[in-house]
Amino acid sequence: MYKIAVDLGYGFTKGVNQDGDKIIIPSIVGPGRDRSMADILGGSVKGLDNLYVLINGEEYYVGELAEEESLGASRTLDSDKIKHPNTRVLLATAAALLLRGECRDGIHLITGLPYADFALQRKEFKEYIKSFQAEVKFFGGPLKDKSRKIQFKKVTEFPQAAGAIYSLLDNSMARAIARSGKMISVVDIGYKTTDFVTFQGSESFKTRTDLSDTLNVGMNEMHRLITHAFKKKTGKRIDPMMVDELINNKVISFGGREIDFSAEIDMAYRAIARSIMDSVRHIWGDMSDFIEVVFITGGGALALKKHLQKLHHHLQVAPDAQFANARGFMAVAKAAERKILEKRTS
Repeated sequence: MYKIAVDLGYGFTKGVNQDGDKIIIPSIVGPGRDRSMADILGGSVKGLDNLYVLINGEEYYVGELAEEESLGASRTLDSDKIKHPNTRVLLATAAALLLRGECRDGIHLITGLPYADFALQRKEFKEYIKSFQAEVKFFGGPLKDKSRKIQFKKVTEFPQAAGAIYSLLDNSMARAIARSGKMISVVDIGYKTTDFVTFQGSESFKTRTDLSDTLNVGMNEMHRLITHAFKKKTGKRIDPMMVDELINNKVISFGGREIDFSAEIDMAYRAIARSIMDSVRHIWGDMSDFIEVVFITGGGALALKKHLQKLHHHLQVAPDAQFANARGFMAVAKAAERKILEKRTS
């Protein structure tokens, strides 16, 4: 079976396939419409920023294209993502992009759920994936004019952040800690939530549930804080779709002048980091000093790194932090496959 790992984040959908290809798209979906004028005007429609798809007879813009051009674009923040229609569109699109042609042996999907939701939603999610069927035709994007049929023959689920730990086993320090029996923690900062999971090293990592949880704090809090800062500074409301651009550029052209929001953005980052630190350290308590190293992963890792230094005496940003879960999912699936082959040949 062809293996693909998909991390269906609230902010971004990330994926890798068994050949090492990677994709990342904003988790935004909107109604699609004919874009023939883009071709006429010479615009490129073959990038990930131009995902225009037909899925089971319905047209959608996905990712950046939905954010920029779809009036009905939405990003779900529902705790139960399984039942939200955007989930089907994002999963079908990501899977189609990660496939290399037709998969006669079927597709093995490896994915995850937030740590706190895993036990409650795992069974329902597995049933959802078993019945998942989609025919995806691309009107734009890297697979323009091509189609893919998506159906999963096998699914493996992990708690988010727990997946990330396996991506760190390429790190010599993480491997040494695993063998030593010491503890290691992963703090996965996502768009809506932050998962933190602590592992006890042994032959295989054991989760310390007493030192693990999910926080309802994530990078989407930046939108609220910066929207409020813009209103306070200008007296006007900012278009929600312009907030990310303002956060990235720190400066915006408004009313014929350039307005700098660097101080407000830095203050917002500090507020989010402080909220995460206070909540995590409350759970860890005195056990914090027994944790050997803390890795931060997820989309917020680089943005918050300098503001999270007081979280732990030994804090590191995981390599390729935003893809840590997806890469970890794939690493576990490949390791399990190797063990099966070894048993068959022994």
